[in-house]
Amino acid sequence: MSIHLVTGHTGSAHVTSNDVGSFHACTLTGGMCVLDKGEKFAAAVLDNNTIRIKDGDLLMQGRHVRQKPGEYTDVTLENGEFGKKRIDLIVLRYSIDSTSGVESAALTVIKGTSDASSPAAPAYHTGSIEDGDTVDMPLYSVALDGLSVTGTTKLFSEFAPIGTLSSALEAHKADKANPHGVTTTQIGAAKAAHAHGNLTSGGAIGSTADLPVMTGEEGRLAAVSPATAREKLGLARVAATGSYTDLTNRPAALTIDAAVTATGANPVTGKAVADYVTTQINAITDYEAVSF
Repeated sequence: MSIHLVTGHTGSAHVTSNDVGSFHACTLTGGMCVLDKGEKFAAAVLDNNTIRIKDGDLLMQGRHVRQKPGEYTDVTLENGEFGKKRIDLIVLRYSIDSTSGVESAALTVIKGTSDASSPAAPAYHTGSIEDGDTVDMPLYSVALDGLSVTGTTKLFSEFAPIGTLSSALEAHKADKANPHGVTTTQIGAAKAAHAHGNLTSGGAIGSTADLPVMTGEEGRLAAVSPATAREKLGLARVAATGSYTDLTNRPAALTIDAAVTATGANPVTGKAVADYVTTQINAITDYEAVSF
């Protein structure tokens, strides 16, 4: 039969550990982790041969294994060797009897190989529980130096309750302060302090105030000196102070013929005087101020 109704009454016992394990693996995790409850299989070194593993719940490829609250299991280590180091593993081992189909889980110590300086952790069982393999979940590595236990290292990850994960996800979604530390380089954006050609992100071109701005190479904006701006635009320099006599290349002083006077024998109109003055002024084509 290809379709199996797991959560339904069929008239006979039909829900298997594989059914429940598959559900856990699909909805929680198909890996191996300790759940957030109780002592979470905390380890305590009692002596150089004994490690106590406290209560907790865990998942192994969908299989739920627990040690009831307040209970513990003491595991035994073989003696170390003088002048040598060793690494043992404490694992939770799942196994199934191939004949009876009875499944079991137990805490087990896998002894490592002693070495004078660089011991390696021993191998452990991997595979698929659903396929009937023996599978180990490493809980701790235990370091021995000579006869002494020098420390334990936690090897498992913890799985938070779904409610906690949901709350954390909502808080993460609301966090607008770049919680992942994404950089401008990663997304191809400009840095906070950057420039567009000669124009900074603050709108500055150079660092000197009151300079004219022109386009330079490839049309880039650039601040230039007043003299450069006049040269580029073909403008003569205009005197802001001083007198006519301060000018260089100036024409001779304007003169008016005796005939162009109010008292001469041949007086002329005011318009004639104005035309004469205009002609003389137009003769001034270029001059530079001696001083400002």
